[in-house]
Amino acid sequence: MDRVTENPIHQPDHSPGTLLADKSVQGELTLEEPAMTQTTNTTLGDLISMFFNEFMEMYGDEELASVAAAAVINELLAGTAEEEEEVIAA
Repeated sequence: MDRVTENPIHQPDHSPGTLLADKSVQGELTLEEPAMTQTTNTTLGDLISMFFNEFMEMYGDEELASVAAAAVINELLAGTAEEEEEVIAA
């Protein structure tokens, strides 16, 4: 039995580009090449809705969920703006 299957809790991650245990005796790790790249188009409205729904489930309060979703979106947008400034400065 190899190392990966010895742990009953371990669920192998078969997503593209993840490290998987090699079946060799030495147990080396190899990088699995992605077979296909999948892209998803997500709008800002989709993100706001997703965050709002998650925070509604978490907090059960519409106002709190709205403020939390706005804070997360603002942080994401601020991080994107900082990255763009760094690229322009370079």
